[in-house]
Amino acid sequence: MIRCDNMSETRTPEVLTRDEYLKLSPQERERYIREILRQTVNMNRYGVTVPHLSKNLPFDSRTIEKHLSIMTYTNEIYTVRIGPTILYLPNSRALHPAIEIEETLEVNGREYNVSVLQNRLGEFVFIQ
Repeated sequence: MIRCDNMSETRTPEVLTRDEYLKLSPQERERYIREILRQTVNMNRYGVTVPHLSKNLPFDSRTIEKHLSIMTYTNEIYTVRIGPTILYLPNSRALHPAIEIEETLEVNGREYNVSVLQNRLGEFVFIQ
């Protein structure tokens, strides 16, 4: 089961007012939108959807989709399809340490690193 419990609480960085945003040159606007989307995706480790972004950001959903598509193509983010919903996730790391503790075990002369990891699917033990 995929956790989407925090999806309604999409975290966003502070954004310019609409008037300030419209005063930017077209090139500055493009860079600004992409940076705000990058920050927003990175702030929401369980992912974001276009409807949540368009609800929480002052950008048109078509503009958001365009920039997310470019960011997906350049591997800045990745997508997961859940039924008809596309979830956008940061491409920094697929797994995140759940706790700072990492243990090293030796078994039959071999060394194993054991960590507890967390991603959008839950917590897991990772043995390397």
